[in-house]
Amino acid sequence: MRASRTKVKERMDTPNEIIEAFGRGDTSQMAAYRAANENRQDAVPAFIEYIEAAAEANDVGRVSEFEAVFWLLCMLAEWRETRAYRPVARLLRCDPQFLDDLMNNAVSENCHRFMASVFDDDLDVLFDIIRDEEADEYVRSGMFDTLTIIGIRQPEYRDAIQEFAWEFATSHFAEAPDYVWCGWTLCIAYLGFEEMKPLVRYMFSANRIPPEIMGFEHFEADMRKGLDPEGREKTLQDKQYRLWDDTLDFIPTEHEGDEKPPPPSTPYKASSLKPNIKRPHAAPVKIGRNDPCPCGSGKKHKNCCLRNH
Repeated sequence: MRASRTKVKERMDTPNEIIEAFGRGDTSQMAAYRAANENRQDAVPAFIEYIEAAAEANDVGRVSEFEAVFWLLCMLAEWRETRAYRPVARLLRCDPQFLDDLMNNAVSENCHRFMASVFDDDLDVLFDIIRDEEADEYVRSGMFDTLTIIGIRQPEYRDAIQEFAWEFATSHFAEAPDYVWCGWTLCIAYLGFEEMKPLVRYMFSANRIPPEIMGFEHFEADMRKGLDPEGREKTLQDKQYRLWDDTLDFIPTEHEGDEKPPPPSTPYKASSLKPNIKRPHAAPVKIGRNDPCPCGSGKKHKNCCLRNH
């Protein structure tokens, strides 16, 4: 470490100091992580209040006020803190651009695991996010992933999840964006809802599921896995469908210089719902939704050719 650099404060006595350290984006985050675990009882209410404030702000002009949001979500999910379930749900229903600026790829790639990790036994909260036509389509899709995790881990919820999947497909929500239908399809497959197979076939024939993401034959392969109890258990071993345990993977252990590192974004590409995902059944699409569009427009890929495609 350079002699001119300010020494990282190792001791943090209050939740506000922990939050500030997480928001700085440097090696002090490791000290913040340790301090949060040591002061969990006091940290939880402060972390939840911070997330509620971010959801209340919901303003792209105020993103810089909430730079610690991702890290607090990580901690609350790691702690399986059910009190955070509804505040996190409100945050996920914020303006998509606000969420994107706040957490970059992290919101769409990890939100489903955050919600599964803090689940408080009320499925209606997830159903409401999926029904919310103003919510980010990747978040809505991700909530179907959350339902998949819950349905495998807690089979008593399977009937309610299946009933919702039927209702969603046969209501006016049938006009939902394509990626929402991808999440719907995989939820049905991995939970083994075989009686819904004709409805899924119809959705494929109606081109609601982008063929570059998956084909009906891929759904059938996933369904075979979902019908097998051992296959469902193997699904939970996939990074995409595990409860959150990754916080330390994101915390920098060494960061030279004074520049802030880039916003956190998961290194894992296991989801089959986003355009930067490597799916075992199909050729990978290598351009991330937040990457510059290859057409040269200067826009993000998701706001340009990805939409057109």
